[in-house]
Amino acid sequence: MSDLWNQVKMQFKDFPAEIRDRIQAEQQEVIEEAVLSERICSIEKATLALLEASVPRDQIVALLQKHWDLRRSEANKFIEEAENTSSCS
Repeated sequence: MSDLWNQVKMQFKDFPAEIRDRIQAEQQEVIEEAVLSERICSIEKATLALLEASVPRDQIVALLQKHWDLRRSEANKFIEEAENTSSCS
């Protein structure tokens, strides 16, 4: 009986750590999603502001690439979306 009890204890010895690790991973995912959402929102707002200031499209692409490390296709997508909207949600 003692041997069985020791086996059970060994199986569950890391149980609290596993729960803690899972909770931390879930919280980290929530934080990362919020950061990404805010990053996208700030890019959208900057793009909209540059369009409203009548900055040429090529210059907007260059600025988005420089300051947010976007690919040209990503920058163009933000410009197209900003042309069709008035603010981020």
